[in-house]
Amino acid sequence: MIRQIIYFSRFHNNPSSHGGDKRAAQLCDILNLLEYDFVSTCDSSFDISAELNKLLLSPSGYFQKKRSTHNKNEVTYSKYFLWSEDFRNHLLYLHLQAKCFVESLKNPPKMLFVDDPVFFAPVVLYAKSKGIPLVAFCHNIETLSREQVDPSTQRELFAYEIELISKCDLVVTISQEETYLLRNFGFDPVYLPYFPSPQTNRRLEAIREIRDATIKTNYLILGTVYNMPTLEGMKRVLDTISTDKAFTDDSFIVVGYGTEQLSSYLNDPRVEVRGAVPDAELDDLMAVAKGCIVYQDTGSGALTKIPELLVAGVPVIINSHAARSYHNLPGIFEFEYFDGLATQMELASNCNVFKHILTPPDTTALKKRIIDLTPSNPPSPGV
Repeated sequence: MIRQIIYFSRFHNNPSSHGGDKRAAQLCDILNLLEYDFVSTCDSSFDISAELNKLLLSPSGYFQKKRSTHNKNEVTYSKYFLWSEDFRNHLLYLHLQAKCFVESLKNPPKMLFVDDPVFFAPVVLYAKSKGIPLVAFCHNIETLSREQVDPSTQRELFAYEIELISKCDLVVTISQEETYLLRNFGFDPVYLPYFPSPQTNRRLEAIREIRDATIKTNYLILGTVYNMPTLEGMKRVLDTISTDKAFTDDSFIVVGYGTEQLSSYLNDPRVEVRGAVPDAELDDLMAVAKGCIVYQDTGSGALTKIPELLVAGVPVIINSHAARSYHNLPGIFEFEYFDGLATQMELASNCNVFKHILTPPDTTALKKRIIDLTPSNPPSPGV
């Protein structure tokens, strides 16, 4: 039986998986102050129907028809062609999942939590129409990621995303920069930086201790390439190190979810693509890494891998855009352009130990605001 408080997410609650799942696990840990249900689009209980799934294969005629209905509950469909060709079907799939989730609710819940509203517009509009308190967990402001949108329509989509966020009663951000942005739009968001779970933190601290006695052998290139800015960023790093003589004597290991696809991207004996690896193997790689290279030209939110690397004592060699929310910290070696990469790699490789200053965020204010939003009685079905 579903409880009256639901967190509808596009991720798993898994602190040992990729960044989105880790963030969801952090949020679920905070929500343990409530009796709630976690419902994920990864849960087969809410799979879209076979009939709706066909829309992913030939959507054009359907969307042209939907455009003429002017039904606000179908507004994401009318935005379909404004997103990039590589991203629009992913957004459509999540939208349809959200639509099926709403249709599955026999009675309005007491309170709803939802990831990034632009993916789950039907849930946002449902909560607003029923007077249900709604909390948005913004993993990213999605329309700020240029790979995901058609550049000619980015401003229109950004305005649409901000409108959906404005319908939420509380917004929780992972990025300092997006917190500043939303405050300048009149929102009152709560900034909750990512910090690894206690179990993961202990594992990372153990790596830090091991690093004190290991010989450092290579550089890591780490990331989840299901994230489009990360994929494009990794390709740019690989292009640079394979053509620039400054990196002739260096070796690199590429790891992360989905990175297997980069095996055929270049043929360079200095670059080994391992793909997704178990925690134990990743721990061994981190223990002997001279540093980890992270690069993004675009992207939003904040990268969960950065605090994890810093806790583990691995120097992070990172461009300024990717370093958002983590500038000027011990262990961060920042470069603006690729001509500064070799210098920062050398500085990182000579940094045997740096002070770890990150601590778990104080969640007192966030928990209070969540409790303040929690009604004593569920809303009436007729509201």
